[in-house]
Amino acid sequence: MGDETLNKKSKKSSSFFIVGIIVFLALAVTVLSYVYNNYKATKSEAGKSDAITTFIPLPEIQVELFDSPAKKRRYFLVAGLVLQASTQKSAAILEERMPLIRDHLYQWFSAIDAQNFTSTEGTNLSSPLSLEVMRAQMIRRVNTVVAPYKVENVLYSKFIISEK
Repeated sequence: MGDETLNKKSKKSSSFFIVGIIVFLALAVTVLSYVYNNYKATKSEAGKSDAITTFIPLPEIQVELFDSPAKKRRYFLVAGLVLQASTQKSAAILEERMPLIRDHLYQWFSAIDAQNFTSTEGTNLSSPLSLEVMRAQMIRRVNTVVAPYKVENVLYSKFIISEK
């Protein structure tokens, strides 16, 4: 009878041991799952907090456009532009490098021939399609200044061409 009791106790203790291991493993999996999901949520929230659209107005650009000396006309361009950044870091870099951005755009606008704006022929920069081409050029030029960051868009707030 002593051996049977010892045998039953040993079976009970091994059963408790196995159940204990199973409970421990289930608890460990639950805790690890909670920690992992919490980590993923924190990481995605951190990424979202940086992904904020910011609009940065550029100081107004005023340039005299090149025209052939024979025409004896003077054209002036006044451009108000707004830069669109999709992250806070990009916005900070745009503001930091604003003098360089303005200089690149100023030089580019100054080199544009006035005939591109005043032409009565089919290709005219005052057409909406041509303004989109200019926008793409400005985005490319700004992105060269702020690389590896980038500007998402350049918006027009003012675009005036006048003859004086």
